[in-house]
Amino acid sequence: MLTNEYVSRDELLKKRMTKWIIFIVVLFVYMLSMTIYGNIKSHYEWDLLAGSQWQLADRSSTLEAKSQYINSFLAALENMKEKGMLSEHNAFLLKTPQNKTENNILVLKTLQKRLEEVSGMDTKSFEYNQAIQQITAQEQGEAHALISDIFGSFQMGRYWYVWGWVNGVIIFAEVILGFGIFFLLCLRFSL
Repeated sequence: MLTNEYVSRDELLKKRMTKWIIFIVVLFVYMLSMTIYGNIKSHYEWDLLAGSQWQLADRSSTLEAKSQYINSFLAALENMKEKGMLSEHNAFLLKTPQNKTENNILVLKTLQKRLEEVSGMDTKSFEYNQAIQQITAQEQGEAHALISDIFGSFQMGRYWYVWGWVNGVIIFAEVILGFGIFFLLCLRFSL
C-alpha cells in the first residue's frame, strides 16, 4: 500500500511539473517572440517613417539634396510628434534637457537653418567651403547621439518593451526562464 501511495505522489508531482513546464515554455516563447517582433518592427517603422530621410541626408554630397532630406526628416518628426509616436524624453526616470525630444528637434532645426544660410553663398567661396566642412563635422560628430535619442523616444513611444535597458531586463528574464525550463525538464525526467 505504501508503494502505491508513493507512486501516486510521484505521478501527481510529474503532472504538476508538466503543467508548470508548459506554462513557462509558453511564457518564454511569448516573451521571446514579442522581443524579436518589437525590435524588428520598431527599426523598420523608424526607417520607413523618418530614419531613411536622415540616412539619405547624411549620404548626400550636394547641399540641395542634403537640405531636402533634412527638411523631409524634420517634417516626418513633426508628424510623428503630432500623432503621439514620440515620447517626451528618451528616458523613464533620469530626464534631462539633452534627452528631451523637443530639444533634439530644435537642434536639427538649427542645422536646417544653417543649410539654408549656406545655400545662398557662392559655391566657389572660402566661406561656403568652410561652412560645408562645419556642417559635415556637426553631422559626423553629434548627429549619432542626437538621432539615437530621437530614435529612443520613438521606441519608448511605440515599442517601450524594446527600449534601452527595458529590453535588457526582458532579455535577462527570458534567459532566466530558459534556465528554468532546462532545470524543470531535467528534474521532471529524473523522477
